[in-house]
Amino acid sequence: MDVYSDTVWGTADPGDEIEVSVWDPVYCEISVFANEFGDWSADFSECVDIVPGAGGQAKEHDGDGDVTMVDWWLPNEPLIAVCKNIEISAGENGEAYIIPEDIDGGSYDPDGDSITLSVDNLGPFSIGEHYVNLTVRDENGESDTCQAKVTVVETTAPIITKTEELIHGIQDSGIQQGIKNSLVKKLENAKSSIEKGNINAAINKIRAFQNQVQAQKAKKIPEELAGKWIDWAEDIIQDLENL
Repeated sequence: MDVYSDTVWGTADPGDEIEVSVWDPVYCEISVFANEFGDWSADFSECVDIVPGAGGQAKEHDGDGDVTMVDWWLPNEPLIAVCKNIEISAGENGEAYIIPEDIDGGSYDPDGDSITLSVDNLGPFSIGEHYVNLTVRDENGESDTCQAKVTVVETTAPIITKTEELIHGIQDSGIQQGIKNSLVKKLENAKSSIEKGNINAAINKIRAFQNQVQAQKAKKIPEELAGKWIDWAEDIIQDLENL
């Protein structure tokens, strides 16, 4: 049989009548005759779309009035579950979630049936590597499963490092100790807020740092150095706003 042309064929005694029926998805029956070589074919394209999982029957009527019946069915092709490994960023609370489509690498049903996706664990996931199972199901109840690796990364780690580098730069500078301590304190407070996931608070503290540097620019802090620190802090703020 051919699902593309919706045709069923077979062999019988030459000249015998064959009653061919399809039961699913709708019933349809066609009568044909075997040719001189015993070959016959029934074209169901006008009455039914033969799909995998469909079944039917062929009845051969010979010249003596005897009937031979053969049931037939078209197997449903197994589903193919395809997974992909992903890397995702943790949220402000250090956790992450996924949906089935995130790890689907192109799962499909060779029969063309619609499919649904499900995952045995959608999260929350802590920072690190986690393994989950994706299950693909079709409308006939068939299923297939594959495994994917979900890697959760800490997005604020590079920002914390950048903040620490700015702190070290201030500590190594030759500016007045009182101003140095005040600037470092603001940045350490900002770093603490980042680590706790309080992004808005961190930005406000870095803005306060910028304002203090700007106030001492070309006074207690060399102009070039002040401009460098202000720009450095602005880069940190941009990183935080892009989270």
